Amino acid sequence: MPDFLTTDQKTALGSLVFNAGELEYTIDWMFALLLGVDKELYTKLVDDRMLGWKLDAFKAFALTKLRTKRDRERFAEILDELKGLNVERTTAVHGEWLPGGTGLTLSDFMGSGPFRPAVARHRRRGSAKVLELKAERLQGIANRLDHSMGALSSFFMHRMMRPRIRRALQRAQQGAQKKTPAG
Repeated sequence: MPDFLTTDQKTALGSLVFNAGELEYTIDWMFALLLGVDKELYTKLVDDRMLGWKLDAFKAFALTKLRTKRDRERFAEILDELKGLNVERTTAVHGEWLPGGTGLTLSDFMGSGPFRPAVARHRRRGSAKVLELKAERLQGIANRLDHSMGALSSFFMHRMMRPRIRRALQRAQQGAQKKTPAG
């Protein structure tokens, strides 16, 4: 691989890509669970949608399941942070890195000469706005993505799954009590 990023930047980029893949897997799992559908049906429902769409749809659906205003606000905050980080990930991975203004994507760099790009630029489909990402920010974005993933997982387990488990256990106990003969 050419030396177009520092070793630390390459590590940060790898971490960013890995965490984004883990985020997508996690969102798919959580969303399917909330919808109450199996993996096959969920895959048909999302129909190869991009991660940004999945984050928006998951947020909208999950917000309807949360009972308190505080929980809705916290969940929206976490998902908004993840959505913003996904935009930056998209810029890093699909944007054009600009060493001297050449505008090459990461895949273009494979087999290219030894230069260090300062910034990636990316234009989202259907938008005139061009996003920029400096290489020095890669590690910070990777760290924030990791932190936000942890916040989402913790929130999901404590505020969405634990109440469901508690209710299921209560129903099971009530069912067992009804089957027990009165003494």
